[in-house]
Formats: sequence, structure tokens, C-alpha cells
Amino acid sequence: MTFKDLAQLLIDNYPTIAGYVVFGLIIGLCVHFYHKFNNRICKLEKNNFGKLETKISRLLEKFNSLIVALSEKQVISNSALFTINSPIKLTEEGKKLLEEIGWGRIINNEDNKQYFFDKIEKRGAKNKYSIEKNSIIIINDLMARNDKDILDPIRKYLYEHAEIDDTSIFTACGIDLRDKYLETHPEIKE
Repeated sequence: MTFKDLAQLLIDNYPTIAGYVVFGLIIGLCVHFYHKFNNRICKLEKNNFGKLETKISRLLEKFNSLIVALSEKQVISNSALFTINSPIKLTEEGKKLLEEIGWGRIINNEDNKQYFFDKIEKRGAKNKYSIEKNSIIIINDLMARNDKDILDPIRKYLYEHAEIDDTSIFTACGIDLRDKYLETHPEIKE
């Protein structure tokens, strides 16, 4: 007896059971094809979206670096928060403003300080110049992102004091971060 004969026997003598068997086979095939399709989609997502996320992250870092580079010179030369001579330093007014916005509490917390230092080291900064630039970029990047709440006191202050130039504050925090990092790394001479 072949499968065709068996199927015909079921249809002729047991139509309800035959219907259930056919229905079960159809459901089974649908589930099989769904899982096969779903597995392929999951593999594609893991391979492509991970790469895409990395590329977007790198693009955002480059974009942030560009913003910092374009605005830094103008901010420093037009601000009472910095001395213009090299290296750039915070004025007394700049130091006072950083305390007022809550930066002192943020950077003096050991966990936060280590978080910032790890970010600098991750970016591969090896000399004073690159540490300064990367410190400013890190602050700008964190202020633009909403996934890290370390800088929330500064965000709140800037929201409540709209007259203060955000970029000047970010640069001032970056300069102070540079100084704190260099204090703990006296081996960096250049």
C-alpha cells in the first residue's frame, strides 16, 4: 500500500481524521518554514546590524571631533574662562563656573574619574595635545548622548542658564579633565 492509497482510504472512510491530519501537516510545514526563515533573519541581523552599529558609532565620533575642532578656537579666544597662551588653562572665573555647574563633584568622584580616564585611554591619547583634544571630544560626546547620566547636573544647569555658551562649558570641562589626567600620569612629558 502506497502513501496515496493510505490517504485515499483515510479520506473515504475517516474524513474527519483525514482533515485533521492534513491540517496538522500544513501547520507543521508552516512552523518549519517560519523557524527556518526566522533563523536566517536572526543571522543577518547579528552580522549586519552589529557592523552597522559600529560604523555609525565611528561616524558619530568623527562628527563630534569635527564639531570640536571647528568650534574650539573660537570658543577659547572669545571666552573669559580660559587663558589663550599655551597650554590653555582655566581662569579663576572658569574654575569658579565649573564648581558652580557641578563639575567638581562629578570629576572628584573616583568612579567617574576612572570612567573618564578609561575613555581617554581607549581613544589612544599618548601626548598632552591628543589628551587635551580627546578630553574635550569625550565631554562633547557624553553631553550629546542620553545614555550616560554622569553629566546630568551639567545638563540641568545649562538648561536653567540658557545664556551660558554650552561649547565653552564643554571645553572647560575637557581642559580640567586633561589636567586631572595629566596629574595622574607624570610620565607624559610631550
